[in-house]
Parts: sequence; C-alpha cells; structure tokens
Amino acid sequence: MIDEILAVNSISLNTYFKTIQPLEFTEVDNVLDEETKEEETGVKMSTDDLLADLGEEENLDEWELIDEMEVDYDAEEQLDAEINALNNPKKSLLSKIYNFVSTGTARPNAKSSQDKEIRDVQYKVRYSYGPQRVGANSREFCKKMVSANKIYRKEDIEQMSERTVNKGWGPKGDSDTYDIFKYKGGGDCHHKWMRKTYRSKQSIDVKNPNAPKVSTNKAEKEGYRVRNPKEVAMKPKDMPYNGFLPTNKRFK
Repeated sequence: MIDEILAVNSISLNTYFKTIQPLEFTEVDNVLDEETKEEETGVKMSTDDLLADLGEEENLDEWELIDEMEVDYDAEEQLDAEINALNNPKKSLLSKIYNFVSTGTARPNAKSSQDKEIRDVQYKVRYSYGPQRVGANSREFCKKMVSANKIYRKEDIEQMSERTVNKGWGPKGDSDTYDIFKYKGGGDCHHKWMRKTYRSKQSIDVKNPNAPKVSTNKAEKEGYRVRNPKEVAMKPKDMPYNGFLPTNKRFK
C-alpha cells in the first residue's frame, strides 16, 4: 500500500518494517545475506557478529613478524605495490631460460644398486661431474654442475635424465630430456662423469672428504665390479659426431 502511494509521486524506495522482536514464523536459517536477515527480522547484527563476519581467522604461529607500523593511508597503495612485487618478481628472459637448468638432487649416502658387500667389506661407487673447470662459453648447465660439485649415485643421475635439467638439448630439440649419464651437457660437451670407488669395513659416508677410496682396478681384483656404458666415462666432444645425432649434428 505504501509503495503504491509513493509511486503516485514518482518515488521508489526499498521499504521494510522494522520489528522489535523477530517474527516467530520468519525462517532465516537458509538466508546467507546478513542484510536480508536484518530486513526480514528487523534485528540488526551485533558489532561482534559484524566484525567476526568481516574478519578472517588465520594461524600466524609459523610466520615471523618483520615490521610493525601505524597505518598511513596515503602510503598504503605504494606499500601494497611493493609487497605485490616481492611476491611476484618479474623474471628476465634469461632467468626464465636458466630456470630450466638444474643440477638435480644428489643423495650420495642413500642405498644404490651399485653398492655391494664382499667378505664384510663395503663397497660403493659414486660419480662427480668433471673436470672441475669451465670456460667463458661453457653452458649454464655445465657451469652449475661444476659449481655445485655434488656427488651422485647412478640413480640420482638417472632421475635427472627423466626431468628437464638442461632445456633444449634433447634429441633434435623435440624433447628437453635425454640420457644425462651418457651425454652430460649435450653434444660437444667437454665434461664427463668421474667415478669414485669407496671401500670400508665401517659405514661409508661419501660426503666426508676423508672417506676411504680405492682404485677401480684394485676393487675389481677384490671382486667388486661395476660396469656402465662406455659413454659414461667419455666427454661428448670425444664421441662420434661430437655427441650429436649422426643425421643432424645439432640437437636444435
């Protein structure tokens, strides 16, 4: 009735009657909008309810407080922009390319299929990327591998072969993965895998630079023989076609 009277005077208002007590027959359990609830029942939300509805509970136990300051509304926009820049750093094209270069994960003290125990003596073979030098024109992969100077199990290197650790050097450029154990940094690479043989009657910690080592020949005379493809100990530059495919000397 009131809306009709107002309409005569070209007035349109969203009116509702505010009750002192909510109507018993009013069902608001399924109403999600608090404003609609207030309109239907005439009961305003309490201040505590309003704050609880607007706030969001978060566990900050694992966060470190690094700054606390009074709110400066004139500077808030600039501060938000700085935080956003820190959370979403822009990467150069070069850094995006280098993102596809990885030295993999080395677990030298984990169990390997090449470990063996002979007459109560433990033997292990591990591998390092060598020689420990690079040139100005060396690939980023080789530079990082030499710099990391990790000790790998055969299994660690095989895992690298299944992932993109040296993007762009897969066969013909059609793939970003290839046999790292055989071809190291790719065609014409000047590096190879250096074999390290360890022997001890105690538990062997290959990360320890003083871990007892033995020559491959002596280990074989004692019955410990490990055989890898011949390419493992070769530099790709010394392989046929410099380590490239014979039908296309460049992978890409």
